[in-house]
Amino acid sequence: MTLAEALGVVDGDVVSFVGAGGKTTAMFRLARELCQSGKRVVVTTTTRILAPRPSQALCSLELPDGELLLAAVRDAAGRTCPVVASRGRDSNDKLISVGPDWVARLRQVADVVLVEADGAAGRPFKAPGEHEPVIPDSATIVVPVVGVDVVGSPLSPEIAHRPEIVAKLAGIRMGEEMTPRVVADVMLHPRGIIKGAPAAARVVPLVNKVDGEERLQAARQLAQQLAGRGIRRVVLARCMVEPPVVEVLEAR
Repeated sequence: MTLAEALGVVDGDVVSFVGAGGKTTAMFRLARELCQSGKRVVVTTTTRILAPRPSQALCSLELPDGELLLAAVRDAAGRTCPVVASRGRDSNDKLISVGPDWVARLRQVADVVLVEADGAAGRPFKAPGEHEPVIPDSATIVVPVVGVDVVGSPLSPEIAHRPEIVAKLAGIRMGEEMTPRVVADVMLHPRGIIKGAPAAARVVPLVNKVDGEERLQAARQLAQQLAGRGIRRVVLARCMVEPPVVEVLEAR
C-alpha cells in the first residue's frame, strides 16, 4: 500500500501536514508517489520551510507576487512534478509562506496540493504556539504527524518542541513519561496539534518511525488511544524506507 492510498488522497485534495517526527519527509514522500501516478502536485507552506533538496523536488518557484507565482506554477505543473511554491526566502534561507488564502488558488492549477502548516525544530513531538498551526480553510485532509520514538520517553526539550505547552495540555510535569494517552491527548486537544482544522476536513494521524516490534506495539497502543477519541483511521509508517506503510488501523 502506498502512502497516498493509506491517507486516502484523491484529485482535488489539499493535504495539510502538522506536528513533528518526519512531517517534511512524509510530505515529500507523498508528493513523489502522486507524481509517479501522473498527478500534478504542488507543495507549499503556510509558515516557513527549508528549501527542498534535489531528491525531493527539482522545481522551486519563489515569487513575491501571488499572481505571478500562480501563473508560473500553472506553467510548470504540466512539465515537472512536484512544483514547490513560495513567496521567496527569508534571512535563514527558508521558503516564505504563500498565505493560507492562496492555497485554494493553487488547487486550481494542480490535482493535489500538499501544505506544511507548522514547524517542529527537528523534534519528534510538539505542541503548537498561539500562532500555529496555519491550516488553510481549503484543507480537505489534515495529517498530524508524530514520531513513535516519543512514546515512553520522559518529557523534555530534547524530545518535544514547546514541552511546557505539552505538559499543560496533557496535565503532566516535565520528566514524566510520554505514554500513548499523553501523546493522544496533545494531538487531539482543542489547543493541540490539529487546532484550527476545518470542520469538514478528514483527520488522518500518521505515526512515523515504526521500525521493529517494540515500536510497532507502541504505535498500535497510540492508535487505539486516538481511535477512542473519534479518529477513524491511523496510518503507521516508516517514511524513510520501502514500503513506507506498515499498517493502517481503522476504527470499527
